[in-house]
Amino acid sequence: MSSIAISAIVKPSRLLLRLQLVMCLCVALAGVTIGAGIWGHYPFAARWALAATCFVCAFIAILQILRQRIAFSIDISGIGQIRLRQYNLRQQEVAGEWESVRLTEASTIWPGMMFLCLESRQGKKFVLRVLPDSVSADEFRALSVACRWIVARGGRQDDAQQ
Repeated sequence: MSSIAISAIVKPSRLLLRLQLVMCLCVALAGVTIGAGIWGHYPFAARWALAATCFVCAFIAILQILRQRIAFSIDISGIGQIRLRQYNLRQQEVAGEWESVRLTEASTIWPGMMFLCLESRQGKKFVLRVLPDSVSADEFRALSVACRWIVARGGRQDDAQQ
């Protein structure tokens, strides 16, 4: 019988960053087409208000995307207990204390990507975006198996801790 225990450092995905930046660029380009009058027949003031709204939304989204690029160290024990902490990629060291978390039902585990919604006992929530370029192929597979095992048990990793 093999263990589900795994420790991995989940780096921010470059692929996800590129996709999000392209989406923001599309919103900004929509603002250009609306502002220039190429698309839509709006009065001048409405056209520029819509264009400005598109630019502001794209700018705010880019700031949020860059702010959320945090690496995490995740540790799943053989009994399904999950611990999480921030990891500083530049200094190659941990940047915080271990926090015991549980996998929530809002998590998405697909063969090509995982969005792990984690919640601590204090109610602090984390969304760990794991794409194939975030971890090695072996770590991705092992993390996927461990999370699926926890979900199959009904998310009862808290019962094992007590």
